[in-house]
Amino acid sequence: MKLHCHPERSEGSPGGFLGNSCFGMTRSLPGFVALGALLKKCPHVITLGVRPQFMCYSNEERAILRSAPIVLFPTSRYVGIFQAAGKPTFPSPASYYFRKWRFPQWALASYFNLPSLLTRCYKRSTTPEAILEKFSLPLRVMDLKNDRSGGVLVENEEKLRQLLLEKQCMFIIQEEPRRITAKVVLVFILYEWVGFIADLPGEVIPKSIIEQSLQIVRKANLDDIAIEWILTERGWLFAGMNFPPLIFYSPAGSIIDRRVFLCHKLTENATGLG
Repeated sequence: MKLHCHPERSEGSPGGFLGNSCFGMTRSLPGFVALGALLKKCPHVITLGVRPQFMCYSNEERAILRSAPIVLFPTSRYVGIFQAAGKPTFPSPASYYFRKWRFPQWALASYFNLPSLLTRCYKRSTTPEAILEKFSLPLRVMDLKNDRSGGVLVENEEKLRQLLLEKQCMFIIQEEPRRITAKVVLVFILYEWVGFIADLPGEVIPKSIIEQSLQIVRKANLDDIAIEWILTERGWLFAGMNFPPLIFYSPAGSIIDRRVFLCHKLTENATGLG
């Protein structure tokens, strides 16, 4: 079987485990090793790029990856290989997984009892009346085979009855309230709250949602993640997870470039300042 090893565009979004034990220069390498291109301009990072197949890396490049104390931005394509080999990565495998899939996000929020939009799974035998005892219309029936699909908006009982006949199992989420007072994206890097994107000043973001987010970030090993919250009549509700934005505001209100922030963290440790 012939491998096609033509260069491929790098995936440039980070996230993951940069523990102190994994930081620092080594004698065999002049710096940190990355696959994704986010820190390509950082002086302490060697960027190998993202190849179509792992076997497309040369023997020398694979040796560099094996000897590196940590691999930066392995991308969702290769993070599983490093995880299986016991190699620490930044982002962590959990960061990649939960940023990508919505159903596990809701499950994790439910596990940690975060306030969120109501979600439930129902079998085909369930009646519309039983569902509407828990939910109010409109609601959204999600496609279990397509995690990123927007699902089907259900605005009446007849449509709900029809979908119950068509599907073996239905995942239902309460439709977002039409009246959302505010949206906040909280940015967490290296298990700390480092910034936000919102249409309100940082000082008025409730400490409660920051603390609840920190709990899930630290316990679930999410070292590079953005957590979204919405303000409704029910109060602040968890609304999902995503890749951290490239540009965001610090808690004090200054503008932060994620590339500069991460490069600074690496430089501190590489020069013994961390």
